[in-house]
Amino acid sequence: VSKIFSGLTNVIGRDSEKDYGYEGRVFAQAQLRETRKAAQELVDLLNDYYGGETKAQNMLMRSWQVEWKLNVEEYLEKDEEDNDETGNWDDDDNSTNDDDDDNVNEDNDNGAVDDGSNDDGSDDDSNTDDGSDDDNFKKKKRKQKNHKKNKKKHENNDDDDSNNNNYNRHLGKKKGVKRAKTIHNHPDNLTPEQIQQHKHYSKQRTTKLITTMAQALLNPLQDDFKIGTIGSSVAAGHDNCHYDSYESQLQRTLSSIFQSAGMNLIVQNAGEGGGCGDTHENQVFCITHNVSPDVDIIHYSWTYFEHGGAEKARESLIRWGQQMPKRPMVHHLVARGKANTCEGDSKENAMLDNTYAAYGYNAFCIQTGLYFGGHDYDKEQEEGINRFGWQQVGDGYHNTTRYGELEEDEERRNGLGTVYRNWHPGPLGFQIASD
Repeated sequence: VSKIFSGLTNVIGRDSEKDYGYEGRVFAQAQLRETRKAAQELVDLLNDYYGGETKAQNMLMRSWQVEWKLNVEEYLEKDEEDNDETGNWDDDDNSTNDDDDDNVNEDNDNGAVDDGSNDDGSDDDSNTDDGSDDDNFKKKKRKQKNHKKNKKKHENNDDDDSNNNNYNRHLGKKKGVKRAKTIHNHPDNLTPEQIQQHKHYSKQRTTKLITTMAQALLNPLQDDFKIGTIGSSVAAGHDNCHYDSYESQLQRTLSSIFQSAGMNLIVQNAGEGGGCGDTHENQVFCITHNVSPDVDIIHYSWTYFEHGGAEKARESLIRWGQQMPKRPMVHHLVARGKANTCEGDSKENAMLDNTYAAYGYNAFCIQTGLYFGGHDYDKEQEEGINRFGWQQVGDGYHNTTRYGELEEDEERRNGLGTVYRNWHPGPLGFQIASD
């Protein structure tokens, strides 16, 4: 990040193309100001639309499988993993875009899903302290003691859901939905050492997001920012107009920001029906044939076809992505929110989150985002109202999309308020995904 923003400081001070010695897009101070202005306008719009800044952040940011660390003070706060042996910032630790950082393809051949990690969730006792062997031994014993204490606490409270549901990270009491017993990567279920490591993973993930955006903005030869989507009929937007798919909505929502930077936003839709013969197990290997090889971000959605072992396919996609020119992040869109899972109760998903944090991997679940707004879907369910049922209009917050509010045709306006057409999300369901 320091390398990127050192370049940013140098570049934004220039006001004309002739300073560069070549023709190309210039991201100078004027473009920076306009881009920030457009971004703030969008943030203000979303805050207002969802009922305030806190509520909007809960629904759109904190409801991701792993919360983005977008608070500046938290992001800049040092943690133990940020320092090398001499106490200096470790420039090599987060350099996921450097040419020499090929460990995802070479050093980690076993991957995340079958990496032989300790079942108890503890890490190997690798540290970078300069202290004596005696100090290291004491640290190790203290770590083991804390882990045993924490494990015993969870065993005694295993049936108490209240210990595991901070931030409402569950999908309520709906019939047939198993509530999570253990929320992986939740502070209540981690030792102090694991919490510190989790913070480091969050910072790595956010660093990848920052560098992805900064490199695109600062590249004078890049005019397009591309998001490429692969997946099943959910990704394709089946049972909806193309205009109402989440890719189309995302492109319209974010275009003003990229236009302010002198760029175009292109969101590619390579979704296909699940009956076409391909699945998540083989489509990931054709990523450069389904979307542009130079995409900046990859989106993936195979919600209804993923069963046991689906994490391996996503891991393959992450690793294949690191061989593409821009090493794009992989973001996983889940049409529902049960077992893929933004509940946080899948150990395999937690392993993916941790192992590939530096490469920006994360997931967003539509229903989890809606639950995080605080609407009592459980009470409505008991009263016979299923907001996630087929053809249901209104998600408990709004009865149509933002652009639907401007629609004069009543039938079209009501249709845009559909949360789920059937098993496929409708325009209103896709709107929160794009937001």
